[in-house]
Formats: sequence, structure tokens, C-alpha cells
Amino acid sequence: MRIALICPEVLLGMKKPQVMQGLHLVLPQWLEREVYQTFYSQCDGYKILDNGAAEKFSMPFKDLLKLAADYGVDELVLPDVMGDAAKTREAVDEAIDIVLTTSHKPFKLQAVVQGRTQEEVDFMIQYYQKSAFIDVIALPRLINYPLGAWARVNAMERMANNDLPQK
Repeated sequence: MRIALICPEVLLGMKKPQVMQGLHLVLPQWLEREVYQTFYSQCDGYKILDNGAAEKFSMPFKDLLKLAADYGVDELVLPDVMGDAAKTREAVDEAIDIVLTTSHKPFKLQAVVQGRTQEEVDFMIQYYQKSAFIDVIALPRLINYPLGAWARVNAMERMANNDLPQK
């Protein structure tokens, strides 16, 4: 198993931070700091550029897209609205439209499942699975709060077993 960390600044100074395993989860707001700019413009490995939503950060998606290109990321997290399936779906659709009209999709697109009910979570998973543009589906810890501690694990099992209710 490999784990992508949001790496604290103190670990960036290490020659080969073993904890990072060549997998980097990058917060866009941290790229304002020179130490992060330098590290992520030079590091090897698989880079995932987060959208910062869980940290209450937002920036126009076109700016996030530019950061993704500037830092040569491998994967970009599409916009999401914490806990809101409908607004997340709308934001994802708008972002995909921007990607299709402004770039040649040089990286994978990750979509985050949001929702307050099991039906919303299942709908989002199915919506993303049907998309020709979404490469990775993320299940955030936030869905555990309204649905219970095992919500993410249960969603992964249902995805793996193709056992989601058909709509």
C-alpha cells in the first residue's frame, strides 16, 4: 500500500523522505510558500494536486488547472463542496467543461464523493463511474459523519463488488 501525505514543511528538507514513498498530495495554498514551490517543481514521483476544499481554501478552477500544468502533476482533484452532492456535481461538470476547452487533459482527474445520505453517496459514485473523464474516485472522511464510521469502507466494498443500487 502507498499513502499520499500532505507533507509538513519540516519533512521537505529531508533528502529522501521515506514517509512520502514517491507519492505526493499537494495543497494549492501551500504552493504560495517558496519551500513548497521549490520542492514540488523539482521532486520526482506521482503528484496529486488537491483543490483545498477540506481546508476551506478555494481558487478559480482555471487557476488550479494552471498550477497543475506548471508543476507537472499526474492527477488533479476536481472542485467539490463539502457535504453537498448537488453542488459538487455541478462544480465537477463545470470543471470538466473547462478542462475539455482549455487543455488536452495531460493528467488524471479525481472526483470527490460528497453527500449527506447513502442515496446521495451512491448516486455520486455511480455518476463518476459513468463519466468518461473521471479517472479516480475519492471517498472523503466527511461522509463518515452523517453515515457512520464505516461509510467509506462500505462504499469501497460496494464499488469493488459492483453492488450499488441501480438508478
